[in-house]
Amino acid sequence: PPPDWISETVPLFKENVGLVMGLAPLDGSKNLFGKLVCLDSLATAFVSAGAAGWNAGVTCTGRNLAYRKSIFNEVNGFENINHSLSGDDDLFLQKIKKQTRWRTIFSLNPKTAVPSANPVNFRAFVTQKRRHVSAGKYYSKPLQVAYLLFNLANINLFAFVIFAFLNQKYLFLVSILFGFKLLVDFISLFLISSKINKQSLLLLFPAWEIFFLLNQMIIAPLGFVGKIKWK
Repeated sequence: PPPDWISETVPLFKENVGLVMGLAPLDGSKNLFGKLVCLDSLATAFVSAGAAGWNAGVTCTGRNLAYRKSIFNEVNGFENINHSLSGDDDLFLQKIKKQTRWRTIFSLNPKTAVPSANPVNFRAFVTQKRRHVSAGKYYSKPLQVAYLLFNLANINLFAFVIFAFLNQKYLFLVSILFGFKLLVDFISLFLISSKINKQSLLLLFPAWEIFFLLNQMIIAPLGFVGKIKWK
């Protein structure tokens, strides 16, 4: 953690705030794959921050997480979620939102960001991604459905682009829909990357769109099958 993490995080615990999560970017790689992984971690941070802004608990990162001792005791800590090898951070956050009235907030203050090194190679990335996704088996049904619908919508948009080139009467419509998707994605990533001066990663935005698609279609589903390892 940065030297000001405690002094900048503690004041965020207003009277009704029970948990504070924050930016946890991946960093330290200069190759193309590493930069794509960094950008992908910022997309996850945007989901976490956005959900917190709507007073919903979806996902967070354990290395940048603070909560009251009283809240931990109120929900009996990690009881009933300690069967999962991964995702104790997400599941704990969701448990708090379900069982208490405490607010959970996201800190966008760069002084509270806690970075971590990238996975050392592609194999390590796949192992890590599978582990992260495996916790989704224990998410609530509404949250599972929301993730499923989001990923299906994203896949269908790409499929629609291919279809439009084969049947060009739909080309104008797909241009509008896909263009809107790209605009929303770019603005979202710009907003979150600008908090930690990582806007230069957006030069890889077109490549990240393909990376994200393949990640969700091929790697993420592996988290629901087979044996999950930590390292």
